[in-house]
Amino acid sequence: MAAAIVAHSCESHQLQEKSVTGNIDALTAKTSQLRAMLCIVYGDGYETFAAHSGEIKHNYLWLAAELAKEIDFIAHEIPCPSETACPRGGEHA
Repeated sequence: MAAAIVAHSCESHQLQEKSVTGNIDALTAKTSQLRAMLCIVYGDGYETFAAHSGEIKHNYLWLAAELAKEIDFIAHEIPCPSETACPRGGEHA
């Protein structure tokens, strides 16, 4: 019986690690996408961006905002190693 509990505990831990790894991969991908998008709207790229229609600019910035929301959501799905190290002040969902 004890072996079954330990095996279940290990499986749960492995699933959690896979989930965390998946979230970190998703977070890395989405931050890379957002960073690439933002390169277009500041610095030398701004003039080209500004030349587009209002609708195109609005939709582009809307997509950037949605990516930022997704990044925030994924970041909050990654468990903190401890309450004291939590960047969210120990508030866990």
